[in-house]
Amino acid sequence: MKGLKKAQKSNGGKMPVPQGCSGKLHIITKEESLFIIAKKYKVPLNRLIEMNGQIKDPDIIYEGQIICVPTREDKDKRRQEYTEVVLNSTGKVANASGVAFIRKTTNDLVVFTANLPHPRELFPNGESYTAYLLDSATGNYDKFNLKKVQDFWVGQVKDKPLRKYDGIIIAPNTVSGNLLPGEPVVLEGIIY
Repeated sequence: MKGLKKAQKSNGGKMPVPQGCSGKLHIITKEESLFIIAKKYKVPLNRLIEMNGQIKDPDIIYEGQIICVPTREDKDKRRQEYTEVVLNSTGKVANASGVAFIRKTTNDLVVFTANLPHPRELFPNGESYTAYLLDSATGNYDKFNLKKVQDFWVGQVKDKPLRKYDGIIIAPNTVSGNLLPGEPVVLEGIIY
């Protein structure tokens, strides 16, 4: 049966992400297989594999890879409460991945990322990562810092009027917290 092998460390290549997800986004950890994830969410393994066509072989999955987990709409209150945005690698850090969760009722935003190197590896004097909420129509943006929590970089902002933003990027920053010209963007996503 396919889907039984546990996730392996990333090979450094770009990991394909779901092109759309009518369920829940999940970041794979090193101890998980598709079978284990299916059991965790109480969904059929074949349905989990079917929803993740970006995975060519269900026995070859990677730590930090984002997959889509099917849910039962009538019981999935979380899906009604949150919008999930997949953050895609821009190629500068090929195996990076992330997810942003936007709470519809309060406009709170939480960002989780995986497989990001220390910012200093991407930018001299890099100290942390910053999320930039972009409004491409006006060129305006708001930002908030991400903090290292175990193997992830995580950030949160509360009560932002996200309706006016149409994108999010994650980039390393210096102590000043400013996005500098030429600084690499490592993850980006569209807020819809």
